Amino acid sequence: MTLPAISRLQLSLISAGFITLLCNWTLWQKLQQLQPVTGFMAVVFLGSAVLLVFAIALSFCQLLSIGRVQKAWLALVLLCSAAASYYQVNYHVVYDKTMIQNILATDYHEAYGLVSVRMVLWILGLGLLPALALIIWPVKSLSFKNQALGYGLGFLLPVGLIALVALAFYKDYASLFRNNRELKHLIIPSSFMYSAYSFALDKSKSFDGPVAIIGEDAHLGPSWRNTKPAVLVLVVGETARKANFPQAGYSRNTSPLLTQENTIFFDQVSSCGTATAVSVPCMFAQEARKNFDLSHADNRENLLDVVQRAGIHVSWVDNNSGCKGVCARVPSEEIPSLKNDEYCRDGECFDMALLKDLPARLNNSAPGQLIVLHQKGSHGPSYFERSPAQFKQFLPECTSNQLQRCTSAEITNAYDNSIVYTDYVLGQLINTLKAASDIDSAMLYVSDHGESLGENGFYLHGFPYALAPKEQTQIPMVLWLSDGFKSRLNLDWDCLHNNRHQLLSHDNLFSSVLALLDIKTSVFNPQLDFTSGCSAPAPL
Repeated sequence: MTLPAISRLQLSLISAGFITLLCNWTLWQKLQQLQPVTGFMAVVFLGSAVLLVFAIALSFCQLLSIGRVQKAWLALVLLCSAAASYYQVNYHVVYDKTMIQNILATDYHEAYGLVSVRMVLWILGLGLLPALALIIWPVKSLSFKNQALGYGLGFLLPVGLIALVALAFYKDYASLFRNNRELKHLIIPSSFMYSAYSFALDKSKSFDGPVAIIGEDAHLGPSWRNTKPAVLVLVVGETARKANFPQAGYSRNTSPLLTQENTIFFDQVSSCGTATAVSVPCMFAQEARKNFDLSHADNRENLLDVVQRAGIHVSWVDNNSGCKGVCARVPSEEIPSLKNDEYCRDGECFDMALLKDLPARLNNSAPGQLIVLHQKGSHGPSYFERSPAQFKQFLPECTSNQLQRCTSAEITNAYDNSIVYTDYVLGQLINTLKAASDIDSAMLYVSDHGESLGENGFYLHGFPYALAPKEQTQIPMVLWLSDGFKSRLNLDWDCLHNNRHQLLSHDNLFSSVLALLDIKTSVFNPQLDFTSGCSAPAPL
């Protein structure tokens, strides 16, 4: 069968129509909820929405629809639209700059954990097969003049459609988008393409100029005179949400070891972002979340630089997807995933691997250390892979990376088991610090962001912060100090314990770590120090 030759404009029209009708299911479902089709005008309004999305899709399809480049461009748009629609439908993913950053920061193991037969079939049916059909479809040979006219018409048509829709329903759309800001992030392909462009534009700014230095005056305070070496181990958790810890009122005892230890669980802490790629740079930044600019983070020093400048040895040990630029100027290492031992198999390591060399690290000759351990934690959707068999306390658990195939109870069981294992790792860390009696030691654990486990249909994380559910932003933070560490700071533990309900966030990490390490610098903000008011000046 010979396919009839069509014009390049028709090729774009077909592609835009396909994307509009078959790759925007989440948008149509959301509109149906917000504007139920209950009458004639409601049907007309829905029809106008289809025209509007079609016009937007056509304008993006036309961007590079020139000559031989067109088919490659349209194939790429179809494949990306199919993949975007899969994650929208199955995980309620919203595509903004944060999500683009999160996608680009995803490593091989995280990406592989999202692969499934359903995903492959989805992208095959909505992306690859239509793309192949476009590639083999013959295109009419037209003169340069007619091709130029068709290309120009391809942009005039969407402009006309948008103007027509605005003329008829401007007030309706103004109100709809003002009250439901997430809608613009649901339109495929504009959501991910515009966000990718904005992200690239922001990243281009990060190459301007040298790294901005902060805390040049940083120096050690009086508590460091004639005392034992001190070590603060800062554990950056992954995807742990406050709601699943018994210290925050959870019915299950997912952290038996931490509850037995003399720890403080701060239960009103919020994250700086809803994805690792944003939260980790933000939590170590001097700026508060409202002033933090991710595009400038790589060109500005952070907490680790200030601590190192004060004379404390800083190291970063990673069992996740990297430090996101935070450790660029301090010693760092990744847990070697290629080895096979009691903690590592098939390119993945359990978090106990972070502690394997910790006793040797504690023997560092430096007068003080800040050791950062970056966990794999509870990273999903394969929560079941985050805990060894002996820590499967809650069964049955979801053993699939396709959460929609599991019951809510199975998903929660797998997630809770990962929290149980994190509790074990932190418990063993505290025991290791206790055993090092020749140093004053401390542990601070704080998660990078939370996680949605199906509440209101949301899964995983990465939702735009302004719209994110509390499950993605409310996180645990736990503090443990040895008696020697408390004494060197003259810290009133009961006072600090009584303040465990104070409103805190990642904004407090920068100054609080400086306070715990008794580092004096002009960039320290006492108002953001969660130990403020609970310690007396250190004795000389």
